[in-house]
Amino acid sequence: MPGTDVSGHGVAAALLSFTLNRWLSLLLGLDRAAPAASADGATIVSPAAVADRLNRQFPMTEENPQYFTMVYGVLEQRSGDFRYVSAGHPGPVLVSASGDAACLESRGFPIGLLPEAGFQDESVRLRPGDRLYLYTDGLAEAANAQGEEFGIERFRARLLEGRGLSLSQSLDSVLGLLDEWRGKEPLRDDVTLLALEYRGAP
Repeated sequence: MPGTDVSGHGVAAALLSFTLNRWLSLLLGLDRAAPAASADGATIVSPAAVADRLNRQFPMTEENPQYFTMVYGVLEQRSGDFRYVSAGHPGPVLVSASGDAACLESRGFPIGLLPEAGFQDESVRLRPGDRLYLYTDGLAEAANAQGEEFGIERFRARLLEGRGLSLSQSLDSVLGLLDEWRGKEPLRDDVTLLALEYRGAP
C-alpha cells in the first residue's frame, strides 16, 4: 500500500512519479532485502528496506534536485498487522471501529534527501471495522480566502463524522468539505486520498 508525493511540478516530477510507480509494481521481482514470513508463509519485504533501497536508487543531486515523500505499508490480512514506513510523509490516520481517529507515527526523512537516512518500520494492529486513510500534505495545507489552512484536526473530525458512511462516501465527504472550505481559492499543492477498511481475516 504505497503513497508518494514528488517534490516540484511539471514534466520532471511527472516522470519521477511514473518511474516510482513502475519500480514499486515490480517490487516482487527484486532481491528481497530484510525478508520476513507472513502467517501464510509468503515472503514480505520490510517497508523500511524498501525505503532504504529507494533512497539509494534515487539520490538527490545537483543534476537531479528532486526528492519525494512516501508512506509504504504491508497489511497481514489474517492478523490485521499493518507494518509501514513513513519517509517525510504525513502519517496515516487510523479511524477505529470504536470511534476514535488517531494520526499514526510519522518518522524519517524524505527519500533521496540524505544518503544514510536510517528508516525504520512502524506497526499497528487493525481490528475488524478499522479504517486507514493515507493522504498528501496538500490536503492539510489547502487554505481559504483568509489564508487559514484546512488542517489535520478538521480532517480528523470529518472522518469521525463520516464513520457511518461507506468508505467511498467518507472520502467524498472529506473532499466536499475541503472544496467548501477553500471556496474559490486555488489549491497550493495536489490533494490525494487513499483509504482501506480492515474486515478481518479472510
